[in-house]
Amino acid sequence: MAILSPPTQGVSSLFSMRKDSLTSLLPSNCKPVNTKPNLSSLSTHLVKSLFLRMEVLSCMVKSRAITQYIAYVHSSRGTQLLNLRSHETMATLTMWMEIEAHQFDPPASKLTWEQVIKPIYGLETDQTIVKENEAILEKVLNIYEKRLEESRFLACNSFTLVDLHHLPNIQYLLGTPTKKLFEKRSKVRKWVDEITSREAWKMACDQEKSWFNKPRN
Repeated sequence: MAILSPPTQGVSSLFSMRKDSLTSLLPSNCKPVNTKPNLSSLSTHLVKSLFLRMEVLSCMVKSRAITQYIAYVHSSRGTQLLNLRSHETMATLTMWMEIEAHQFDPPASKLTWEQVIKPIYGLETDQTIVKENEAILEKVLNIYEKRLEESRFLACNSFTLVDLHHLPNIQYLLGTPTKKLFEKRSKVRKWVDEITSREAWKMACDQEKSWFNKPRN
């Protein structure tokens, strides 16, 4: 995944949240990885563990699958992103993850592509596509506004993967005219302010800026 992409930002944010527990799983930065390490200096057990973990993650090409895997494996540490306290809460969380993936992400990703990614490559933004997808996104945000009247976050009253998965596209769209759709809904605006101000998310954004500003050969 490209470091600029919303999926990468989501995974990067999870790394930042669980930096202390993920060092044995994957590096927390974006430095190039040596794919031919000196295995002779590693113990047999460590080598097997390393390649097993690499194989597991290489099978999960979708960022949501990766974040769920990491959040579950490390559920005893840090922020409880899956909130497994009750069957009801877990069911609600799963439902909102589906809503994010199938209702919010499609229009939000198209808006990010048109207004953020295309200009970077010198391509012209298609305002017709922007208008069409803003209309779709507005309907989704109307549902979010009602939900956030009764809950601090989307799935429950604590920050979960549902909120994290929204962050990349929201962060990009806050730098575009689409920002108005979030700002004119008071509950949505409050939710956006809270999730984008989380320290782990700021770290993920800073990491992306640092990588993107590096000179390329």
